[in-house]
Amino acid sequence: MPVGNIIATFAANYIFIIMKAIIILMCILFGAGSISAQVSDRAGESVWGLQAGLGGLWINNERRLGDVFTIKSEINLTGAYSRNSAIYVDPGSHEVSAGNGESYAIVPLIAAAPRWYYNLKRRAAKGRNTANNAADYLSIELTVNPGFAIISNNTDVEPAISIIPVWGLRRNLSRHFNFELSGGIGYHCAKSRGSDLGINLTIRLGYVF
Repeated sequence: MPVGNIIATFAANYIFIIMKAIIILMCILFGAGSISAQVSDRAGESVWGLQAGLGGLWINNERRLGDVFTIKSEINLTGAYSRNSAIYVDPGSHEVSAGNGESYAIVPLIAAAPRWYYNLKRRAAKGRNTANNAADYLSIELTVNPGFAIISNNTDVEPAISIIPVWGLRRNLSRHFNFELSGGIGYHCAKSRGSDLGINLTIRLGYVF
């Protein structure tokens, strides 16, 4: 196998494990600072962040629309490897499937989601740390797989879209670090596979700039 293919295969298999290890190490080294209560009963005006977890690596921005309403936009890089020739990545669940032959790819997904932080004011009234929108939320996530790979061995990546209602929560670990859990069931559709049930289950560790 050519050196370039070996490097790309390694990246597709291990890039997100490495990213998660780096962020955990950053938490240990730099995230041990004070987590004194930072209380606000309004969503952050504009929150930029980097997250890693199940499904890859995310770069995102969350902008305030109202006291407890935001719009979140993000780019997700997800890795896929298969002993098949064509890779399909479900934009909601990140499920990977394929055809015949060896395939690897790093695929970008684009997402946007309005959020309602329904208990933000209640948490703030109790003196809980609500900085950077640390509260429970309801959302509808629109995610698009545009159908191309950033790194691949000339693998075909099938375009797809998902729309999934989601419940989630975010909690702060320190001033800059947080974790986020979310899950939901909705709709997804791929170019040649038609539409069916989509499942979104995500655990993320994040850094807020």
